[in-house]
Amino acid sequence: MNDRQKDDGYRAMSSGIGTNKTLRVSVIATIVLVVMVVLLLVLVLAPSIFWGTAQMFGAESDTSMDIVSFSTSDGLKIISDAGPNNLEGREPWLGAVAWTEAVQAGQEYANQFPETQPSVRILTELNTEQIWQYMIHISGALGVSCQYCHDLSNFAAYTYPQKAAALSMLILNSNINKEYISQIPEWKGNYVQCATCHYGSPKAMPAVSAENEAHLRQNPAIGELNQTWVDTPAIDPDRSYVLQHPTTGVMLNMTNWMQGNWGTSGTVPQPEEPASFVIDRQHFGVFNENYYAMPGCYTCHRGNLIPPGAINQVDLDTFGENSITVLPMAIRGITTP
Repeated sequence: MNDRQKDDGYRAMSSGIGTNKTLRVSVIATIVLVVMVVLLLVLVLAPSIFWGTAQMFGAESDTSMDIVSFSTSDGLKIISDAGPNNLEGREPWLGAVAWTEAVQAGQEYANQFPETQPSVRILTELNTEQIWQYMIHISGALGVSCQYCHDLSNFAAYTYPQKAAALSMLILNSNINKEYISQIPEWKGNYVQCATCHYGSPKAMPAVSAENEAHLRQNPAIGELNQTWVDTPAIDPDRSYVLQHPTTGVMLNMTNWMQGNWGTSGTVPQPEEPASFVIDRQHFGVFNENYYAMPGCYTCHRGNLIPPGAINQVDLDTFGENSITVLPMAIRGITTP
């Protein structure tokens, strides 16, 4: 082979190598372009998919989603801004006048009986003044003045059934924090308090969102499934889903436990059988031949990951030694009520 033939061979090889390099670069560029297009589609479509799913279950258009937080002052404003409710045989528990009378009577009682009274069954760690301060938080949480539960002439008496119900609910609150909330894997210090469920309403709290209620009504089969879920514990603690999703499992087990004990937790049964298992966003179940409005995940969460009415240890720490009047140790489940 002469020198000219060798040069021609080298040029042919170089041309082939260049062509292969160009082809590889072109393939890589195409792959990069495809990946960028896919990512762009995800960014564009993901919000639509998320909110579309959320709307199906009532999270996006429900007005109660406007609840981003709830404080005692919010509930006290509900009380003072309301008109007086006039009931036969009962003092009003709504309105500025009722609230002023309650505050005066409560402070007088605390001054008269400063030491913890024998009638106190749960908040034994607190003196009367501290209990009184905590009662203000409960009033704000339920959106009712003291007269809803108490006879202002004798705070220690169980004149009204609401006081006995409140006592049972405090025990329930303590058990929830001790047995479930504080047992969440990697618990971040959140606690359930009265406001976590009530949000300024003493009763008739929603168990489902407005959109989800409509969805349930349009799908009778789902309605029957939900009725079964209310009547019997739906999630066995040993089932694989709970074991694979420990945080959700704790929450589901807590809800099942609450529903299973709802008839003995101070709740008042319905006066008659409801016409449907869902009415005005309340979810009804039957226990011992009585019908009760049952709690659901939505009752506390209102479409949020962390319930807006929950309180965190960091928030409690800002009150210093007065934190026990915001959420007593017994209600946190730290001490035995």
